[in-house]
Order: sequence, then structure tokens, then C-alpha cells
Amino acid sequence: MHGADLRGANLTGANLWRAILVGADLTGASLNLANLVSASLKNATVVGCRVYGIAAWHVNLRGAIQSELVITTKQQPTVTVDNLEVAQLIYMLLENKNIRTIIDSVSSKLILILGRFTPERKPALDGIRESVRKENYSPVVFDFDQPATRDISETVVTLAHLARFIIVDLTDARSVPQELSMIVPHLPSVPT
Repeated sequence: MHGADLRGANLTGANLWRAILVGADLTGASLNLANLVSASLKNATVVGCRVYGIAAWHVNLRGAIQSELVITTKQQPTVTVDNLEVAQLIYMLLENKNIRTIIDSVSSKLILILGRFTPERKPALDGIRESVRKENYSPVVFDFDQPATRDISETVVTLAHLARFIIVDLTDARSVPQELSMIVPHLPSVPT
């Protein structure tokens, strides 16, 4: 359905698995409980839609306009987000106490270790990792043996938000300062 006009459509519970909705206008549509797994919404307009209970894994959203997506039911206070994939996560965080507990647990145990660990530096890394484990923390190591890509940088920043604290080895650092410039100013409460 290239360029389909689905404004205001009631697609509640629709199975749109692998649907091709390239350039479709879904403004104001109800997508509650819809299955959009592996669908293509490339260049689609997804604005003001109701998306409670949506399944949106592996959706192609390249070039899509997304905003004001309502993730709650009509009986609940309105909560909106601007991304289908984020909608799933935020709703789980709001509604599932177990997930909140897991995230709280992860953020109290996760220690992010950043550096460039050459063969000569590997024993230092192993010592840090073992010391962290002995203190009942969970080490997550990023070894920057090559310049970091944007994806890696974004992942490091995301993990930094979950970390209890961050250990940084600046010995022979290449991209670590770049990562720190993205972390330190925005996370003053996380010891680095």
C-alpha cells in the first residue's frame, strides 16, 4: 500500500506483519494492539496515533515522521512519545514493576569500563574487572582498539546512563576522550 491514506483508520489489533506502508499517512490512526513486526513504514507519517500494546520490532522507519504517539489507553492519563520503538519500552517501564526493578538493579550493579586495552594493558583490564566482580558489581568493558563509530558512541552513552560509576583508562587513549565529552557534562551524578 504505497502512499495509502490511512488517516484516522481503526487498525486496532490489525496484523500488519511485514506490511509495506511506504509513504502511508497514518495521522490519527488507532494502532492499538497492532502487529507491525518487520513492517516498512519508510517515509510514512505516523502522527497522533494511538499505539497502546503495539508490537513494533524491526520496523523500517527510515524517513518516517513520528510524533505524539499515545501509548496509554483512553482510561489512563495520556502519555505520548515520538517514536514507535520507544513507545514499547516506555509503556513497559510505566506498567511493569518487574522491569523497573530490573533496571534499578542493573543501574546499581553495572560498572562501565572504558579504555584502549592493548596486549600490554590487558592484565590491568583483567585486574580491574576482577576487582569489580569481587565487590559484587557487573563490569561492562568497552575496548576502543579502533576509532569509535557513532553507533558505538551512542551505546556507550546509553550504558553510562545505567552505570553506577565509570572507570576510564586514558593510557594510549584515542577515542575515549570523545566518549567522555559525551558523558561527563550530562551525567554529573555518575562518578567517573
